[in-house]
Amino acid sequence: MAYPFQSPVTGRKDIPAGPGKLWKRIPQERRAEASAAFWNDEEESVEQQAEALLAMATHFRFRPKTVRMLPLDKKVRYLASLPALSDSVAGRALVAYHLAHQRPMLSAFLDALGISHDNGVLNAEEHKAPEADRLKEAAVAARRLSERRRGTLLPDAAGAGPRDVGRPGRPAHRRRSRRSEVATWATPPVARPIAGSR
Repeated sequence: MAYPFQSPVTGRKDIPAGPGKLWKRIPQERRAEASAAFWNDEEESVEQQAEALLAMATHFRFRPKTVRMLPLDKKVRYLASLPALSDSVAGRALVAYHLAHQRPMLSAFLDALGISHDNGVLNAEEHKAPEADRLKEAAVAARRLSERRRGTLLPDAAGAGPRDVGRPGRPAHRRRSRRSEVATWATPPVARPIAGSR
């Protein structure tokens, strides 16, 4: 099954464009947890696992057969270290992570919206879109529960968007200059020559 959740509006700067962009903002240890849940989800993630194997083979320049035969711990580590994932793979990894590690948060969120569910999994196929106010309240309740459990996926998931480029946790070469109002990018560190390599 392809990733069913498409970004409703493209081109907006205040919301991520999709799961692939969100994946880039997730800390490495959470990526590893999401990757482990992704590879352990053998029922729903078959198509996305094949796509992930191909992405890993391409990125690390392995033969596809070699990547397919890797042990689970290496698949988890390699997938977590990929710099970018497609929306379908990242979306399935995030869904697998939340179903494996964040069921209480999902249940609280759906309860706050008044949507029937079975331990965080929707019961019915079709649901009406929730009202904006109710959705915000449910998101705040889920965020509080997630913070209490220390299971937040992102350090600043509630308010940060692509515009928040000077926040802690961003690479130093991507921070905004504080000397002027205009966003100027600092230069990345320069590679130093190895001693005796002239």
